[in-house]
Amino acid sequence: MIFEEVFQMNEVLRNPTEEKIIEAIEGNVFDYRRWYSKRIKGLEIIEEDDYYLFNSGLQFGFANFVVNIKITKKIEQKIRQICSYFKDQNLPFHVLVTPNSKPENIEKLLRCHKA
Repeated sequence: MIFEEVFQMNEVLRNPTEEKIIEAIEGNVFDYRRWYSKRIKGLEIIEEDDYYLFNSGLQFGFANFVVNIKITKKIEQKIRQICSYFKDQNLPFHVLVTPNSKPENIEKLLRCHKA
C-alpha cells in the first residue's frame, strides 16, 4: 500500500463519516478486483473516464465485470455500449453497483438492457 492510501485510510478511521466509509469500502473493493483480475491470463481492461471494464474471455460472470461506474453523460448510449460489448462476445458479466454509482437509477437501466 502506498503512503497516500495509508494516509487516506487513517483519515477515515480518525474522522469516520458515512460518506468517507462508503468511499473507502468502494475503493478497497475496486482495488481488490483490479489486483485479482490482473492475475487472469489474457485479461483485457478498458479504462474509461466513467467506468472500468474487465474482460477475462472466460464463460464465468464473476471474471467479466464493470466497476467504478459513474456515467453522467450519454447515459443510455454508454450502458448500451457496455452491454453490447459482452453480449457480442457471448460472455456473461456483471456490473458492480455501489452507493456512489451513477446515475442513481443504474440498476433499472441495466435491467432494461438485460444486463
